Amino acid sequence: KRKAQDDSDAPEGKRYRKCEKAGCSATYPICFASATDRCAGNGYTSRWYHLSAGEHFCNECFEYFYRSYKDGYDIYTNWKRQWTSNGKSEASIKAFIADQKIPYWVQCTRPNCGKWRQLSKDMDITLELQQRYVCGMTATGIKV
Repeated sequence: KRKAQDDSDAPEGKRYRKCEKAGCSATYPICFASATDRCAGNGYTSRWYHLSAGEHFCNECFEYFYRSYKDGYDIYTNWKRQWTSNGKSEASIKAFIADQKIPYWVQCTRPNCGKWRQLSKDMDITLELQQRYVCGMTATGIKV
């Protein structure tokens, strides 16, 4: 059974595929993993993997960790070995993505702002960062 992509109301006529998870409100899913240069980002992918309403990863990122001939496979298997040695739930690509790739978000502390921003991968979330974060702050704590 093949589902056709829904391009009728896509922005700028772009091809896209909706998340197939029942009840998912994401009209245009965006891949948060960005694990490979072939990542679909906010474009078309053959399948979206659903973690939550705002968290999806594309088939290209899934394949990057799932296929033994891809560079990400070793990263996944090393994580899987550590994950199972700690007696946690069953290791899967979905669990790996949730544990290792979901980005952190922090809220701007300026009273007139309050926007939520995704942290770059070089930033560690700390209580201090949460208490003093302002939009545009870098990993070194400097506002650009």
